[in-house]
Amino acid sequence: MNWNKWIRQTHRWVSVVFVAIVTALFAALGLGHEPAEWLYLMPLLPLAFLLVTGVYMFVLPYTAGWRNERRLAGTEVGPTGHDDATGMRARVDAAPITPTPSCFASHLSP
Repeated sequence: MNWNKWIRQTHRWVSVVFVAIVTALFAALGLGHEPAEWLYLMPLLPLAFLLVTGVYMFVLPYTAGWRNERRLAGTEVGPTGHDDATGMRARVDAAPITPTPSCFASHLSP
């Protein structure tokens, strides 16, 4: 499992734990039991972890676009022709494909 999948899976499971803790606290309060003071602090550790992983997942698409721009510019390609960050072969020789008027001729004629 790669790094991003591991963070996503961990974020999901920690969110389940967080919801279970908060639900248990509210259930205890609803039943008339007064939990100890330290039990109110229990959701803070999973919440802090959720904050870090959530910010990471939020920023990930923006950094991916930034990395792709750098890779297309040829700044991240190593001496072997592979991207240093991902290890994948970078396509620096590919030119953008632009449509020619002839390919639209059949759609424009009446």
